[in-house]
Amino acid sequence: MAETSVEAIIAELEVKQIKFAVIDSIQAVSTELADGSPGSPSQVKAAAQALTQYCKQNNVTMFLIALVNKNNEIAGPQTLVHIVDSLLHIDTNDGQVRTLRANKNRFGDVDTVGIFRMTERGMLSVDNPSEIFLSGSTTESSGSAITCIRKGNRNILLEIQCLTTETEGEFPQRVCVGLNMNRIKMLTGILRKHAKTKIYHDTFFNIVGGLKIDESETCIDLALVAALLSSLNEFVVPRTTCIMGELSLNGDVRPIDSGVPRVKEAAQHGFTEIFIPYRNYHKSMEGLGAKITPVKTIHELLDLIN
Repeated sequence: MAETSVEAIIAELEVKQIKFAVIDSIQAVSTELADGSPGSPSQVKAAAQALTQYCKQNNVTMFLIALVNKNNEIAGPQTLVHIVDSLLHIDTNDGQVRTLRANKNRFGDVDTVGIFRMTERGMLSVDNPSEIFLSGSTTESSGSAITCIRKGNRNILLEIQCLTTETEGEFPQRVCVGLNMNRIKMLTGILRKHAKTKIYHDTFFNIVGGLKIDESETCIDLALVAALLSSLNEFVVPRTTCIMGELSLNGDVRPIDSGVPRVKEAAQHGFTEIFIPYRNYHKSMEGLGAKITPVKTIHELLDLIN
């Protein structure tokens, strides 16, 4: 119904005994209990409180759609977050992938993440997210490495691609799609210091599937380095190899969280060799049908992948 009055909406819910409702959006409705125009802090807070109170008293499920600002945070008063029972956010990537995560859940955990694909029929759930983020190519070529990230309680395999070309201008370019530029600069510095690798090339990084990697996801460091060196030195990292691990500034490979579940996920997808940090190795990883190779330093990784 086309209505912006909270009182009129509640009256309609009461008359028709509605049990499921969507308010689009909470910044567009207003109530007589507060002053100000629709969308003002006082109106948003009062409207949300009135609607929430009615829902709790009458066992009604209600979704309040809220606008977001440029930082992808809820626009308007943050008291709205404390009024509702659950706060869900849909991350929109450059491609068709949509990630649904709970920033707040009064009745459960916030680790579960939903992966969806936007289609002509709307958002459809993806049962196997790894299929989206792997290119599916059977041709082995340089400049590609596969790793396993963790989104919430889901382990997702993805492919990192790198292309290096001779620089035509005065300064080399660094282009990243879906990755944090500061992390790329740090990794190239580690390579210059500990692997004596000088990169005077234009370098382009890409994540297959259009996913954006959070800066806190450091397990992709080894895969980034492998993809970069693979393109630079023209050697191929086999597509049956999965590489995961964090690089420290002194060249050591640091452990990652949830190492065992990540290794199991990679083994289930048919990867025959898996590189992991030495301190993540566990006996339960054996018997999965894959060769587990613990790595201590960047030098060990370079010797193994070469």
